[in-house]
Amino acid sequence: MPSGGARPGPGSLPINTSNIPDWLKALLPATIGAYAGSQQADAYKDIAREYMGMGAPYRDSLAALSADPSSFLKSDRVQVPVKLGTEIMSKSLGNAAAQGGALQQLQDYATQTMYGQLTNRENQLANFGGLSSFNAAAPAANTAGINAGSNAWNAIGSGVSNYLNPPQKAPTGWDATTGKFTYS
Repeated sequence: MPSGGARPGPGSLPINTSNIPDWLKALLPATIGAYAGSQQADAYKDIAREYMGMGAPYRDSLAALSADPSSFLKSDRVQVPVKLGTEIMSKSLGNAAAQGGALQQLQDYATQTMYGQLTNRENQLANFGGLSSFNAAAPAANTAGINAGSNAWNAIGSGVSNYLNPPQKAPTGWDATTGKFTYS
């Protein structure tokens, strides 16, 4: 601490910096900023990888479903409700073979229900797999990582700039005899 027990003012260090070279004073904060920017970029990259990893099982299921939709259409998840609905509709329509339109209605119902289930399942897997949100989440994390990486270079550039073009000191007073500002 300075003599007299006073605390250092804003922008001053509580240590003697007179023996530290100016270039080190300028570049040390830049180095710290570059390191922080690099760490932030790595963290954003990890988040982007997590987004990709969370949806992978669903995207794999969607790929399998697209390759063989009949495996889903033959599953109990689809067959049981279609069978129950078709039986109920058949009872309400009477003898489907005797009525040409009734058989067509039963076939339409079964087909639409089965393919409606397939479409719903595809949409579920796409949503859970992140395909509907990749246009926002993963690119945003990657962009944030890129920006954080550029922050590291910006910090280095700022430090070099401060060394090569030191900021002007603010005047601390006015000397009326010379008509000039004084600097401490």
